[in-house]
Amino acid sequence: MLIAYAAQGWNWDGLFLRVQQFIHNPHRRLIAAVGTGTLTVLVTAIMIAIWGSTENHWLASASLLQLIATLLTLMFLAKQAVDRWVEKQQIGIDHLVSRLGATDDLERLIAVRQLAQCVQQSRLPFNQEQAIIEYCQVLLSREAVPAVRDAALDTLEALNYKAFVASSPRPVP
Repeated sequence: MLIAYAAQGWNWDGLFLRVQQFIHNPHRRLIAAVGTGTLTVLVTAIMIAIWGSTENHWLASASLLQLIATLLTLMFLAKQAVDRWVEKQQIGIDHLVSRLGATDDLERLIAVRQLAQCVQQSRLPFNQEQAIIEYCQVLLSREAVPAVRDAALDTLEALNYKAFVASSPRPVP
């Protein structure tokens, strides 16, 4: 109950972002293998302890099945939570991206600044960051308004896309 109470104040966006970054980590196979191996050893040790300490093997079997069902339920809930977070982030970013093509200069500028703010707060999954880089590249190739171009360059800088920024000089107002 204490964990459930304390979890309400946790930074879940940061946690889900770390999970998303873990998924795109180049060493994810090794980390996943070590993690699942460790979990398997712990669950096996618990199962052996339950089986060895219980005289009634039917009761021990029921306890083991309950343990397995609880772990599977927790894994399912964690997957659902991460999927819901990614979907929520995608909807917000899709709305901002759709505003990048607006005819009004101010609306495009606001959309680019809001995208930059999302990037600076590190709330975006890896695939969305890659998509934003592509959107900013296209926007820079088409944009005539200096303020929007500067905002797109700032967004690319926030994404540590220095190679592109170095090759694209800022227009002098």
